Amino acid sequence: MKIAVGAMGGDFAPEDVVTGAVEGAREYGVGIYLVGPNDRVEPELAKHDSSNLDIDLVHTEEYLVEGEAPAYALRKKCPDEIRRSLVAVEDTLSSTTSVN
Repeated sequence: MKIAVGAMGGDFAPEDVVTGAVEGAREYGVGIYLVGPNDRVEPELAKHDSSNLDIDLVHTEEYLVEGEAPAYALRKKCPDEIRRSLVAVEDTLSSTTSVN
């Protein structure tokens, strides 16, 4: 199983989100897609020993930030983050699911 996680969500993102993703991948043996801007997520991931974990970065140019109007964010910014998350998970499912 692989889970898509918005790396920029939360008050202490991406630090706390990346830490939680690494801990979750290690403890539960699940794969993680960290979705967000690589220039912010990669340095945080580099602080952890994730070499044997199934963690992939999915780059997005835009992400939701605190204080943005929800309607604007959903119409203009969020679709890219959501779309990339869904595509990453869909690609995983299609490569691992066999039809009998």
